[in-house]
Amino acid sequence: MSVATSFTQYCPLLLGGDILSLSPSFLLHGKFLRDVPIGATHKLRPPGDIILSALQYGITFGSLCGLAEELGITEPQLIETLGFLNCAGGLRRRRTLQGWLIAMRYTAIHAPTGAINPALSWRQRLSYKSLAYATLRATWPVVLLGILVATVAIVSGIISTVTGLYAMGYALPLFVTSIYIHELAHTYVLRFANIKTDVMQLRLRLGVMHRKASRKVELYCAVAGPSAGIGLCIPGMFYGLTRHVLVIWAASAAIAIIHLAGLLPLYGDGASIRRSWQNSEAI
Repeated sequence: MSVATSFTQYCPLLLGGDILSLSPSFLLHGKFLRDVPIGATHKLRPPGDIILSALQYGITFGSLCGLAEELGITEPQLIETLGFLNCAGGLRRRRTLQGWLIAMRYTAIHAPTGAINPALSWRQRLSYKSLAYATLRATWPVVLLGILVATVAIVSGIISTVTGLYAMGYALPLFVTSIYIHELAHTYVLRFANIKTDVMQLRLRLGVMHRKASRKVELYCAVAGPSAGIGLCIPGMFYGLTRHVLVIWAASAAIAIIHLAGLLPLYGDGASIRRSWQNSEAI
């Protein structure tokens, strides 16, 4: 199976005992692989279609390597195929506790050399629960780092205990909740337009996957997310300003600016707005 772009760099760490399978969002029809929510169809060429068929029913990575060898598929070709699936959120991996311990030891040994394997993307059909889970998966490193920084700042006397507790008890929950509301606003616009969506998370990146919509829907969807995130921060900004609680005002304003920055034209929602204006379809 040939892939136009090299996706080898997106293949996560895989062990022989890992059970790999296709995401339910992907359907295999003969020589074609369909990404249902996106509406994309990928044509498969032998013997790559056999590899995808094996993944459709679930197979260990060790067995998949053996099958690829029998079919004359080289290891780089197999890794590239798995990297493509992972990049699209189409690869599922089940691993035993022993496997996780082995993977953690491998990562710890090779981390000092800079050899860090790509993370496994997480993609599910959209629901309130799946979006909440994806939000927590994407934001927990920020939350953990925030708690550590605030704790060190309190202990070292850089900030007061009250300020530190405000940061941990108000700013961090507001940040996580605003990210959830941001993505939820996107989904409401898409749902109103009867467009099916998936939620996808990869490390700190979080977003909703959907087929191409009209220019009007894409524009409303892009604006709705940052607007909802900023709207959630406004009461805190107002409260902090009127009650003279600087830390609440500053935290709310900083998080609002993060959402506002998402409207910049080079990335995220701003890029979506730019593409929607470039679309030839009339509103």
